[in-house]
Amino acid sequence: MTRSPALAVLFALTAGLAAAQDKKADPKKVETKPGVVKAPDGWKYVKAKDASHAFLIPRDVKSEESSAGNFKSGGFSGKTATHVAGGKDGRTFIIVQTNLGGPATKGLKIGDVYDLMYEADKSEKGVSISEAKEITVGRRKGREWVVTDKDSVRRVVTVVVQGRVIQLAVEADKKSRDKLTDKASDTFLTSLILYAPPKKDAPKTAPKKP
Repeated sequence: MTRSPALAVLFALTAGLAAAQDKKADPKKVETKPGVVKAPDGWKYVKAKDASHAFLIPRDVKSEESSAGNFKSGGFSGKTATHVAGGKDGRTFIIVQTNLGGPATKGLKIGDVYDLMYEADKSEKGVSISEAKEITVGRRKGREWVVTDKDSVRRVVTVVVQGRVIQLAVEADKKSRDKLTDKASDTFLTSLILYAPPKKDAPKTAPKKP
């Protein structure tokens, strides 16, 4: 299948969900409780380094890694922030935030971005994908689908807001497919909290002369 430039860059962001990141960060430095929201027993909140969002992961994960990167392709440009946590039971928890910009975004509606992200996963070679369906994520609505390849299966939840795409995914081997719909996966995939960008200080102007 021949991909358009738009799908090519979105595929690069979603295939593997963390494949082309740089500038690794210490996950301990981004872990925090976002305000008054209390994590359930056995879970902890992780807040993004730029304070744009937070999400839950189990406290007993085996590994955690955060990374950040930049991209520019096919009229799209922006920054990505990724957090990957490896669970003791073999599943992987992944969250990727993409700040999407560039001329290719001109005229795109939120629904168009959802469709592009879905088509990007669908265009992966050798995969099957379920139909996208609506899901409630915190106070927002998102879309979810399941991508299956030869060896693994991942459940993907996508939330699109103005200028940002956030994808949460749980991945496991095909024999552990049931893990993708258990309580732990549901807790992670619906735990996203989004924060408004900080307000810029009003420009200082000289007082007018009387």
